[in-house]
Amino acid sequence: MTDYNNLIGLRHSEQLVVEHNDTAAVYGSGALEVFATPAMIALMEKTCLMVVCDKIGEGNTTVGIAVNIKHLKASPVGATIRCDAELIEVDRRRLIFSVKCFEGETLIGEGIHERFVVESAKFMAKFLTTMDRLRHLFTVSFVATALLFAAVSCCTAQNTPAQVPGHYFYEHAFAYDLDGNHLDVHETGTMDFASDGSAIDSARQVYTATMEDGCKVTFVFNYISPSRWRLEGEDFYFAGIKESFRMELMKTDIGKCD
Repeated sequence: MTDYNNLIGLRHSEQLVVEHNDTAAVYGSGALEVFATPAMIALMEKTCLMVVCDKIGEGNTTVGIAVNIKHLKASPVGATIRCDAELIEVDRRRLIFSVKCFEGETLIGEGIHERFVVESAKFMAKFLTTMDRLRHLFTVSFVATALLFAAVSCCTAQNTPAQVPGHYFYEHAFAYDLDGNHLDVHETGTMDFASDGSAIDSARQVYTATMEDGCKVTFVFNYISPSRWRLEGEDFYFAGIKESFRMELMKTDIGKCD
């Protein structure tokens, strides 16, 4: 493992002129048009990044992992902010920086920022591989669930009353294994059947996936499907016309994925 202790003491400075887009009002971190704390932290992170960016080996970079910052004084639009950073401690690949921001000679912010040395290609490959697996899992599992729901619908259609028009609520759950991953699926929804043969199916599907490498993901499909229905004797027919989906990634533990 590369020893980065010889880098202790390295320094770098960056500066910016506060613009409207740098204000708390724009960032949403406050209501006033003054230099936003998140903007100051971003400047601090950039400065620390630049301290060692060309000293840690080709193909490597650093990612921020912790900040402990105090914002001491507000700065208006048009102010020139200087940020000074110094590498003060190394713990294997963890780099610890002292960082300060000034408006002129006035200290406006200070604290400690930690960064971690990573191999850029390997880091991104891991993330992209995880995203690709999740994308595939989302698609296949949704189709599988739709087929299971269709099977359940077919089984219950025989008991559909002749007086179909009305508002119905449904709820069901499935659990299955797919490509080495375990999925628990819970779906709730409503179906509104009109007397003219039209229908609206609105549903919310919550998936909890435990992937083969231990990564856990919870994601949600919300969809609305305009549909058509008809009765022929004792047989009930139902088909979607056009479905509108919205997927939301609710919770993920991607950092633990290989």
